[in-house]
Amino acid sequence: MTRVLTPLRAWEAMTLEIFRARGFSLFELLIVLTIVALLASVGAFGMSGFRSGQVLRASRDEAAMLVENARSMAVYSGQPRYLRYDSTNRIFWVETAGGTRVSDNVRIESGITVAGPGQVIFTGTGALSPVTSVNYTFTFTPSGRTLTLTIHPHSGRAEAV
Repeated sequence: MTRVLTPLRAWEAMTLEIFRARGFSLFELLIVLTIVALLASVGAFGMSGFRSGQVLRASRDEAAMLVENARSMAVYSGQPRYLRYDSTNRIFWVETAGGTRVSDNVRIESGITVAGPGQVIFTGTGALSPVTSVNYTFTFTPSGRTLTLTIHPHSGRAEAV
């Protein structure tokens, strides 16, 4: 009796041959695992630098938004607004001439140091008083990476550099 192979039986016969073929040796598996581990460690190292850069940029950008907010409040009210920075608690906020806080605190992430004046005054026209350029320097301490926030004297606009 002749046995006829249907396409399904042919497929089964072919897959059985493949599975019966020689597998990988332990040495080959170790080489592959070593390569995968090396690639994973390089990727993890690169991601840590990426995250620190993102945290640094986010802190600077939040402070820049608060600068713009303080300037807008001064122009809208026609009264001076004070941008304050407390280096001990690492927070920025805006207040009126009478000392009333008119904004939420912007907290700077730990590991970031900020160098700059403790107070910036925006006049009712939005300019700085006194009319001098102000720089806040944000430094991520572990990597030494630095970003700057500049407040222009005549316009009071913030520029993230």
